[in-house]
Amino acid sequence: GPCRVAATLRPPLQGNRHVKVSFQKTSARNWLAIQSDILRLMKLPLVMSQPLRTGLPCNLKVHSIVGQPIRVDISVPSGDDLSILLHKMRPFILEREPASFLKVAACLGRNIDNQIFRDFLRGKRELYNGREFQSQVRISSGNDFLNCERILSDWLNAFEYHRDEEKQKKIGLLIDSTPGELLKFLVVSMLFDKLKAIEQIAAMVSVLLGHTNSVRFSASEPKSEK
Repeated sequence: GPCRVAATLRPPLQGNRHVKVSFQKTSARNWLAIQSDILRLMKLPLVMSQPLRTGLPCNLKVHSIVGQPIRVDISVPSGDDLSILLHKMRPFILEREPASFLKVAACLGRNIDNQIFRDFLRGKRELYNGREFQSQVRISSGNDFLNCERILSDWLNAFEYHRDEEKQKKIGLLIDSTPGELLKFLVVSMLFDKLKAIEQIAAMVSVLLGHTNSVRFSASEPKSEK
């Protein structure tokens, strides 16, 4: 049945709004498929390991003093902690997985006929695919934008989820052409954005399935209300 959602959405929607949304009528088979996929998404908070609970570093500081070279300090997660993060995120960012973010978001978009909710979904997609990051800043090396979904995908296929030699060469050239661990910092930043989008969709799914009564979205993180 209908559920109640309190959401703070991006302009032109200002302030808190209580929005009632519900699934459109679907066959029992489609509903079971929907429920199966998004229930798997709900397991994300349960598999959060220690590095993810305590926080992972992802910082960039630029130091500039007149007459001296610019210094850039970058802190990123260790290789082991990053591997843990990628392992936990794998079911949600690989497009062929049944509980991938893109499949779940598409499923919700098809079955919920509410414009405010669809605006919310669009915002989460932009956070997930890096467009929100690009709207804030674009970082390039030659003709390549570095903070984009394509670079992240190539990096994952080169060094993490696969060992594609061609992509290893391509990403290797970008690593050599950028200072320090800048490329890794950008990749980790985009992964954190994906994680945030996944968690926020999971919080919304919890309401739609009746696990929580409502969820309130703000500029930070969603808070579920039992």
